[in-house]
Amino acid sequence: MTRADLSVRLAPWLYTVVLFAIWEGAVRAFNVPAFFLPPPSTIGRAIYEYWPAIYRNSLFTLWATMLGFALAVGLGLALGLLVGWSRNIYAGLYP
Repeated sequence: MTRADLSVRLAPWLYTVVLFAIWEGAVRAFNVPAFFLPPPSTIGRAIYEYWPAIYRNSLFTLWATMLGFALAVGLGLALGLLVGWSRNIYAGLYP
């Protein structure tokens, strides 16, 4: 692996760390209230502290999202087939 390849592979990580450092510094330097824009360190601490609840609720949200996506795909496919197979419905919807 060449040096250029390594720098390209590390660029997203480096930029992310720099972004978080700038964010942390700006929030602290300008005394931005935590309820308006919390620093990354506070967010990380809250994620660690409330991880069981975050994990449980994230799984529920993922399940609900996947169920909604499956219903949308299934109903969309069914409606598309219905419109495509029926000349009357097609003519009524696409005059």
